[in-house]
This record gives sequence, structure tokens and C-alpha cells, in this order.
Amino acid sequence: MDRNQRGIWNNFNRLQEAILNLSDGHARSSVLVDSWVLLLHYRITAGIYLIIFIAVTAGWYAEHPLLCVNLADRSEVKDYFKSLCFSYAYTNVSRADVREAGMEEDTRVYAAHYRWLHWVCLLLMCLYRLPLVHATSCAVPHVVSLLKNIKDTDDRKQLKKLQISHLLVDELRWNSHVFTKLISCHLLALLVDLISVLILETLLDNKFVTLITALYPFRRDSRFFSDPLSLLFPPFVTCQVGPEMMLLNYRTEVMGCRLTLMELYEKVVVALWFWKAFLITVTIFKLLHLIILACSKAYRNCLVRSCVEANDGDSTLVTARYSVGDLLILNKLRQLLDGHCYRAALHHAAYVEWSDHFDDELIPEAQPHLCCRTY
Repeated sequence: MDRNQRGIWNNFNRLQEAILNLSDGHARSSVLVDSWVLLLHYRITAGIYLIIFIAVTAGWYAEHPLLCVNLADRSEVKDYFKSLCFSYAYTNVSRADVREAGMEEDTRVYAAHYRWLHWVCLLLMCLYRLPLVHATSCAVPHVVSLLKNIKDTDDRKQLKKLQISHLLVDELRWNSHVFTKLISCHLLALLVDLISVLILETLLDNKFVTLITALYPFRRDSRFFSDPLSLLFPPFVTCQVGPEMMLLNYRTEVMGCRLTLMELYEKVVVALWFWKAFLITVTIFKLLHLIILACSKAYRNCLVRSCVEANDGDSTLVTARYSVGDLLILNKLRQLLDGHCYRAALHHAAYVEWSDHFDDELIPEAQPHLCCRTY
């Protein structure tokens, strides 16, 4: 791998660190198996669903979500009829094949999602927290404790950080399962994405997946509301209470209703479609990246390098001695130490004699090119 490729790889690592730093570092200190893709799932996406739930719920209580009048005499509809219209409001859509056959028949499209969309968002928010629960259960307690001690140590006590990092290095060799659990967390995140798409597809009457393609050429019919988006999120609907409901003594009442929040719904669902597409794409690419990391020694070597000018011999030897899971822990260590301290820890990892217990004599003596600065 040449110098330009190394520079690109280090820039990519810095981008991941910048995204991860958007979240609370203290909350993530107990999460050993973590990545910016998982952060997009359990924090960003879960937060988006929570915001949608709060906004829609506030809209339901701030104004009338459903305004109905009786089409016979324009009288106001009573509340117990409105509760039926929340679930059984519909629009009439003429079928092309029926019109070609010369028959006057309409197909009803029910807007059942109007009542349940915000509750589904609350369910999906809980679902998107599952990757965090699984990642937290994958933590190695003693490794997490050492990483937390390094993070909590004052930056002026660099020698103490170096000593703790050497203790952490001596805990390596036993963490090959960390990489397997990292893969499983991303597979779980992808599964959550697919399940959420399936839930929204069911809620929207099998029209969520093909939503954007069905909107092409993106023309709105503001007069008759016959465009695909207005048919899926109709602002005006019809509600019929007939004899089968046994509420009106075998009479049939037809009401016209205005769904005041439907314009908000259509914008939310379109935004969710693009976000889902982005989320599934980056999760698949992250899984491919992890597979390449497991198969390519050059990529594993870049994972533990502190910078382009780092000692190639140390990083190559560390890559050969340790598993991918151990290298991921070293990468976590790289994010907590400055360049001098990390190179000292990397040198210690390259030449330390493996033993069951840590020995203070294994810490290398302070050298200008290895040890970190002291203050």
C-alpha cells in the first residue's frame, strides 16, 4: 500500500472518529463493539423516530386531526362517528381496466395509516435501539475498564496513560471474538433496517418500497388530488357509516372529512424513504468493508497505524501477531492516546513476551522515539 493510499485510509479513519464524537463519549466508553454505522442506527435514527412521534402527537393534541361534516345537511359530525372515520376513511380511485370495459366502478383506498403512523414510529424507535443493546452485551469487562481508565486520566499524566495502555496490551490475544460480534452487530442493524421497511410497507398498503418510483415525473395534482402521493396521503376523504356497523338503524350516512396532519405525514414518509435507502446502503458497504478488513493484511496494518510516518516494522509485526478483534481494540486505544504514546504502546505490543500476568519490567524505558511526552 503506497503513501497516497495510506493517506486516504487515515482520512477515512478520522472521518469515522468525527462522526463517533457526535455522541456522548462517556456513554460510548462501555461499548467496545461500535462504529459510525451503528451510531447512525441506535442514536441518530432512533432519535429521528422519537422526534417524529413527539411532533405528530403534539399535532394531534394541538389541533383537530380530523374535521368532518355530514354531506346531507353539512351538520357537524359527532365524536363517536369521528372515531370510526379515523380508521375507515377512504378515497375513491377509478380503475383503468374497469373504465376501459365501460363499467362505472370505483376502488376504495383506505387511509388506515393516519391513525397509527406515529405509534409505528415509536415501535421503530425501540427496534433501532437493539444494535446498542447487542453491542453493550458484547463488551469485555476488563478491557472496557482499562479503556475507561485511559479516557478518564488527565492528559497531563501521560506516563500513567502509557502504563495503563501497556496493561491493556497484555490483555490482548484473547479477543478474537470481538470482530465476530462486530459483524453480528452490523448484521443485526441491517436486519432492523429490513424489518422496519417491511413494517412501513405493510402500514402503507404495500406502497412504501415503490414510493419514489411511483411519484415520477413528480407532478402534483393540487385540484383533484389524483397524483400518487395525494392518493397515498389524501388530505380530503370520505367516511361512510352503513347498516353493517349497526349504529344508525339501517341508515347510511356519508361524511366528508379533512385530515389536517396528512400533509405532514407525506413529507415525513418521503424523508424516511431516502433515509432508509441511505442507511441500508452504508450498512451493506460497512459489512463489505469489515469483510475486506478480515481478508486483507494491508488494511489490518492501516488499522493500527497512528500516522503515515509510524514505524512500519511495529505495525506489521502487530498485524501478524494479533487477531482482527485485538487490532480493533488497539484502534480504540489509538483514539484515546496521542501519537507518541500510541507508538510506544504499539512497540510494546510488537515485542512483548506473552504471559498470563502483567510485569512492570515489560514497560519499555522512556526513549525519545518511543515514549510519550511528560509534563
